[in-house]
Amino acid sequence: IGTGIFSTPSSILSSVGSVGASLLLWVLGFLLSFCGLFIWLEFGTMFPRSGGEKVYLEAVYTKPKYLATVIFAVNAILLGFTAAGCIVFASNILVAAGQVAGRWTERGIALGVIFFVTLLHGLTPKTGILFMNALSIFKIVILLFVVISGWVVLSGKTRVADPHVNFRNAFAGSSTSSNDYATATFKVLNAYAGWSNVNYVMNNVRDPEEIDASGVTVAALFFKNVFGSVAERALSVFVALSALGNVITVTFAASRVNQELAKEGIPLPFGNKFWASNWPTGKSPLPGLIIHLIPSVIIILGPPPAVAYPFILDVEGYPQQIINFFIVIVSLS
Repeated sequence: IGTGIFSTPSSILSSVGSVGASLLLWVLGFLLSFCGLFIWLEFGTMFPRSGGEKVYLEAVYTKPKYLATVIFAVNAILLGFTAAGCIVFASNILVAAGQVAGRWTERGIALGVIFFVTLLHGLTPKTGILFMNALSIFKIVILLFVVISGWVVLSGKTRVADPHVNFRNAFAGSSTSSNDYATATFKVLNAYAGWSNVNYVMNNVRDPEEIDASGVTVAALFFKNVFGSVAERALSVFVALSALGNVITVTFAASRVNQELAKEGIPLPFGNKFWASNWPTGKSPLPGLIIHLIPSVIIILGPPPAVAYPFILDVEGYPQQIINFFIVIVSLS
């Protein structure tokens, strides 16, 4: 479950222009992600090693040699950042603290997050995994709480005066531009992102066959309208922790992908032996984490804070879905 689940609904609604259209896209995103999950499970059991899409593209598209590897490497290294989650954490922490996000305040907090996560996984891998698992469970609990809160609001037993107002003429004002729906769909898929993360770390999975059988602060505004300002600040902390969990999880997976790319011989400065290693602990790829750190820092510092999050969603969305498309068409052939 991606960080966008708490942060993209307002942007999606703004893109398509109506509540009804945005809800249909959320249903479509769920169906696409569910289908993708089963396709990636199939590939994961066929090729049980770390790398995810890299492994599957190389196995299917063998000619020209290294073409699939290079295309995936460019996307993974240059666009495989977790800047979005860091920005969501920063903005929600500032809301919880009652502070206005300054030009460098939000960036400074976001930078602190990505450096903390890099050192966490690089120097204390076991602690990083504990954090990752605990915050993943926490995110699911918060999501269930939001869903139940929505049902309570619809029952009419809260401070919301007219809980059904959004469902009257639900499609009024819907956009007629296909571009708006395409962009919004990518943002929906960003919110569902995460179902393929396990495929990036298959070397850390002991028995894949057994497992196969077995608006950045929009969430805070929701709780403010339903429960009041105190709840808004409390939920902002919860969403920030959820975003931190996402950053920890994605960074863990991305570092393993970068390590696999280094092992394949993708040209990297200072020689590939270092970047493919588990230096310095022997248990976690800090060099791969550094590869992930660099573009994340650039993206956090580059765009103005006000447009950074939607910019990241748009930049990340297209290349990743194109790669996913070429994997899916193989499974259908």
